[in-house]
Amino acid sequence: MPDWRRLFDRLQRLTGPAPTKEVPAEVVRKGYEPSDVNLRVVGIVTVVIVVLALLMHAALLVLLYGLAHQEGEQLPVPAEPPPTKRFPRPALQVDPSEDLARQHAEEEQRLGSYGWVDRSRGVVHIPVQRAMDLLLERGRPRGVRHAP
Repeated sequence: MPDWRRLFDRLQRLTGPAPTKEVPAEVVRKGYEPSDVNLRVVGIVTVVIVVLALLMHAALLVLLYGLAHQEGEQLPVPAEPPPTKRFPRPALQVDPSEDLARQHAEEEQRLGSYGWVDRSRGVVHIPVQRAMDLLLERGRPRGVRHAP
């Protein structure tokens, strides 16, 4: 038998059986509890809550009114802030379509010309059409690292 079960049995022996109330015959006959909530208690609790809420609002109103009209040390009016440095305006594209056309022209010029990629390592770029012709003639090179 688990420890908790032994503890429960011992507790029950010490305290005795739970007191039982006799179930009224009306409840047994109807099959449910026919009595309603005590409306007097509900009404009293509601009135107390409303009265307390109104008292709190009144106290806060008096406190707020008192603080608003209280004579005391006035906070100094801040002086005019020093002028701030203005950030430079962003360099926006004035004509995006012209910029795009210029970029395409530069790419076409690079793709259609010869030039150095890395002169110290001996890496060059060649026109795309020439690269495709060489690939057809020689086939794909094996074991050659391609330039980035």
